[in-house]
Amino acid sequence: FESVGSDGAWQFFQEVELAGELEDTPLRWNVGGYYLMENLSFESKTITRVLSAQATREYEQDTTSFALYAGFGWDFLDDFTLEGGVRYQWNRAGLDFELFAVGAVPPPFAGEEVWQAPTGGLALKYRFTEDATMYWKYTRGWKPGTWNTSTNVQRGANAADPVTIDAWEAGLRGRGFDGRFAMGAAAFYYRYVDYQVFVVLSEPGTAP
Repeated sequence: FESVGSDGAWQFFQEVELAGELEDTPLRWNVGGYYLMENLSFESKTITRVLSAQATREYEQDTTSFALYAGFGWDFLDDFTLEGGVRYQWNRAGLDFELFAVGAVPPPFAGEEVWQAPTGGLALKYRFTEDATMYWKYTRGWKPGTWNTSTNVQRGANAADPVTIDAWEAGLRGRGFDGRFAMGAAAFYYRYVDYQVFVVLSEPGTAP
């Protein structure tokens, strides 16, 4: 089989951030937010030796997203630094989808999904020396859902759930010889929920 695709898109993005440091306390801070608009048009043709398995997919996706965030860094002791941040993200994705195939043309599909979640992280750093640091870190990550438009003839389009991840990490970093040599090591554990994976299915009489 052969797949031929073409697409066109435009995007608008704007981010604003304020940052500073308190004069009487070794505390750094930042707050900000961003706004995103995006439009994507896509067409793909699947060509196979089996005529009944050939198909053309067309869709247009409109995405709107915004986030607000805040963070800090605090040198609360001579050798210790505490860093952290929080973030709230909102995503909306609308889809207009059509599929044309030999012998089966399902009705056009139109849908809209909204995904939103808070995330954040916290990290503690300890400096043995000016050039050697140990750190411990936890992060809660999130990726919005996505539309699946590469489905077979009778399945239309569907949406995958957002991905969440809890990440724990600990490590060492150091450098020497006036910055000519650097080395680091880290151990980490990631726990995913609803991990998004692309899978190709091959079924009789249909395009992959």
